[in-house]
Amino acid sequence: MKPSLTLENALERRICNDPEFLEGIFWGKSRPGHPEGTIALHVKEVLDNIDKLSVDADIRRNLRIIALIHDSFKYKVDPSKNRTPVYHHGFIARKFAEKYVNDLDILDIIELHDEAFRAWARGHRYNNWREAEVLARKLIGRIKDMKLYMLFYKCDTMTGDKSHEGYDWFGSFVSKHS
Repeated sequence: MKPSLTLENALERRICNDPEFLEGIFWGKSRPGHPEGTIALHVKEVLDNIDKLSVDADIRRNLRIIALIHDSFKYKVDPSKNRTPVYHHGFIARKFAEKYVNDLDILDIIELHDEAFRAWARGHRYNNWREAEVLARKLIGRIKDMKLYMLFYKCDTMTGDKSHEGYDWFGSFVSKHS
């Protein structure tokens, strides 16, 4: 079953009619963190979370664009290959988004949307909290609109069976270091 995404404006409709986007939005199967399966089902959950926020129209519009695009290019990543910054679904998504968006804050968040979790995971999984903090500081240095980043991170985290520990850790880190 293909979920119906409620589109709010012409930009969202253009993105959702792009063949490259369409190829990715229906990709995916149930996996840890994403029991919902397809990217479309995940994006629908994120959009539903955004709709529950009490934010102004500009922030809501920006969050929706990030949500639509952020994971839609996972299908282009071969998990058997080494991950590099330019061979990450976030980077590929950013390159796609550049066709439609010129706001650097939105583009940076699309590209780096997984980096806060990645920093936390470095500490949690490998007990390397020193490196986790280095990664978190680097992210804080790159993201100019941390409020928008944290709102998106929250909406993305409140989906599937994701743990909220990474969000809580990074939010606390941001409060102390920015």
